[in-house]
Amino acid sequence: KAVVSTQSGHYGRGKSPNGTVVDNTYTTYGCGACAAEDKGCVDCDTDSCNKHTIAIVSYNCTMGDSQTTCQRNENENSTCFSPAKDYMGDDMKLKKGGCGSCASIGQNSTVCTDCVVGSTCSGAITNIASLVLVAFSLLAWF
Repeated sequence: KAVVSTQSGHYGRGKSPNGTVVDNTYTTYGCGACAAEDKGCVDCDTDSCNKHTIAIVSYNCTMGDSQTTCQRNENENSTCFSPAKDYMGDDMKLKKGGCGSCASIGQNSTVCTDCVVGSTCSGAITNIASLVLVAFSLLAWF
């Protein structure tokens, strides 16, 4: 417990990472006030106020033809959604892809594919492999 009780029963100042700062690099918990240069630090004055804060982390997903910045808490996977390989519907949000899981946009695995950032997404690999195969076929033709 980093906030210390004095003999009179009053609590001293504590500090901890600010849980509302995305990609916060400040990680110290302890007694005393935050230093002015510690932008990711938050002061607290109550008992047990400097307990673990769940961090907000940013990551990127492809949305349409560009990358978009997404946010998640540290206890979740960095997940992006995209249309399933054979999707032929007209849901523009699904067609563009984006942050979160298929479930987060109310879609299921028959029309939507989840990809955890850092893993291999089968739809993208299939598309790239198909393009390479077509290119080699064309080269072999000539």
